[in-house]
Amino acid sequence: MKRILFSTWLLLFLLPLYSQEVVTPFSGLAGSEVSLHSAWSTYYNQAGLARIDGFSLGSSYRHVADVQELSLKTIFAAYPIGMGAFAANFTYFGYEHYNEQSLGVAYAKQLSPHLDVGIKGNYRKTAVAKQKEYSESLFFELGTIITFSDAVHLGVHASNPLSVGSEGVPEVYNAGISWQADKLFLLAGSAQMMDREISFSMGTEFNYTDRLQFSCGLRTSPQRFYAGVSVLIMPRLDISLQYNTNDALGNVFGVSISWIK
Repeated sequence: MKRILFSTWLLLFLLPLYSQEVVTPFSGLAGSEVSLHSAWSTYYNQAGLARIDGFSLGSSYRHVADVQELSLKTIFAAYPIGMGAFAANFTYFGYEHYNEQSLGVAYAKQLSPHLDVGIKGNYRKTAVAKQKEYSESLFFELGTIITFSDAVHLGVHASNPLSVGSEGVPEVYNAGISWQADKLFLLAGSAQMMDREISFSMGTEFNYTDRLQFSCGLRTSPQRFYAGVSVLIMPRLDISLQYNTNDALGNVFGVSISWIK
C-alpha cells in the first residue's frame, strides 16, 4: 500500500516533466527536433507531417530505471492525401494504479515551398486506482515550420496555447532551428517554455552510413544528457535505441520502431 501511495504521489509530482516525453528516433537530440520533418512529427510539431511521402506506422516504449510507473507506450499511423497529411496516435502513461490514456488526431498542410502548418486535437483520460470515476481533458496543439533553404529550418510549436484546453493540461511552447550541412551532419537547437519555466536544448546527429545514425544532446532545467542510435534494418524499417540521464530518477531508456516510406 505504501508503494502504491508513493508511486501515485511521484506521478502527480513529475507528470508535467515526463508524460510529454515520447520516445522517437530523434530523442537523442534532447528535445530540439521541433524543426524537423518526419512522420513522428505528430508528437512534437505536427507541421512536420506535411511532407511525408506515404503511409507510416510507428511505436515506442520508454522505461525509467527502477520506476516502472513512469513508463510510456505509444503507437501512431500517418498518411498523406492530396490536401495534406493526417495522423492518429495513442499513448499510455503510468501503470495499473494511475495512468493516462491519450488519443490524438493531427492534420498538416504545405502552404508553400517555404511554409508548413499543422494542428492536432487531443483527448486524455486519467484513471486512479479504486476510483470509479475518471477525469477527462481536451486540448489542441499548433505548429509551423519555415524552410529558409534545404539546410535551414525553423519550427515553432504550442501545446494547449493560452491554456484554452481543460484544466490540468500544461501549457507548453517550443521554438527551434536546425541546420543540416550535408547528408552526414545535423545540428539542432530549441528553447521550451512550460508553465513559465524555460529550458534549452542542443543536439546533433551524425550519419555514419545510410543505415546507421548516432545522436547526442543536452537539455537544461533539469540538466539531462541524451544519446541515441538508429539502424535501418530494411529499406523502410527503422529501429532506434535512446538513453538519457536524469538527476532525480537516474537512467531513462527508450526504443522505437517505425515503418516509414
